[in-house]
Amino acid sequence: MSIISRQSDLLEFMYLDMEFVNSISAQFFQGNILEMYLKEELGMGQEVVDQYGTNQTKKSGYSSGINLAVTGKHEGSEESGSHESKSLKEQETQNTSESMKIAINEYAYNNVVKKMRENDLIKTSKISEKYDYLETAKTFKYIDFKAHSNIYNFEKMIELVMYNHEHGFLPFDKIRDHINHAKGMVKKRAKKVKGTTIIPDENAAHSFLDQFNSMAIFETIEKLSNYMNDIFSDHFILLSEDNELVICKKQNLKVPSITLTLSGEVEVKVFGKVLNENTNEVEVEDINSLIKNDSSEELLSKGAGFFISIYLTYMYGLKPNKPFSLVHPMGIQFER
Repeated sequence: MSIISRQSDLLEFMYLDMEFVNSISAQFFQGNILEMYLKEELGMGQEVVDQYGTNQTKKSGYSSGINLAVTGKHEGSEESGSHESKSLKEQETQNTSESMKIAINEYAYNNVVKKMRENDLIKTSKISEKYDYLETAKTFKYIDFKAHSNIYNFEKMIELVMYNHEHGFLPFDKIRDHINHAKGMVKKRAKKVKGTTIIPDENAAHSFLDQFNSMAIFETIEKLSNYMNDIFSDHFILLSEDNELVICKKQNLKVPSITLTLSGEVEVKVFGKVLNENTNEVEVEDINSLIKNDSSEELLSKGAGFFISIYLTYMYGLKPNKPFSLVHPMGIQFER
């Protein structure tokens, strides 16, 4: 039975893809991972229905308790009792079942990685090739395009930056009115356009317009973030300084995405499968030159990855003209 004696012994998962784990586990352990867990971690064996699809039979006095934890059903339970006590029992059963599920999932992951390491199936970043299993520990940028598309809202950013100490936050439509007013003053129509409490004269109008125009980049960022969110939808990305690109499903995330977005960077250990050749480089060319040279066929032939790499390069720091690794992760753990 495992014992946690130090904080560094704790395995803190940021991400765990159990479909991936189960696929490898079934090949190594023939679907017997639950029985292994019950014997090695709990010191027992019984008739259970393995979540990996097999039935294992062992004699034990713990049958009723384990069935409660794994399936949520208590054999031989009495129907009598108050509604409140039944509700408490149901909640306890649910909590026990969830705890057992988490424990078995993490046990399965650890044994899969252990087995692969024993068989020398795990490579490092420097020697990994296409379809190799990779283990790498480093700092990654955390990129959730859904969160970015919400945060980089052009109108809200304008309202925030154009905050006025005297008048507070102005709605975007009011700011638009002030913009039009300032433009009228700048165009020498001062006799027709009177000053306001926010823009009292032409100098103030120039300053107001300069401030607004300097934030035009927010509108571009919002559009690009929305575009990337449409592409990646239910996924997020981890990107390292040496061009390791890890694309993950949000449904397997164990930490609130907004927490990681606010953190910006995470120090983690990634275990997964490399899906491209290590000689592949990020190609970022001048699209304008291709268009001017009537190279539309060449432009389209570069594929979707070419256009996505441009956005990742200019907005998120993917390094151009250098090799990169595209990784499909099985598990990601916080690294101390």
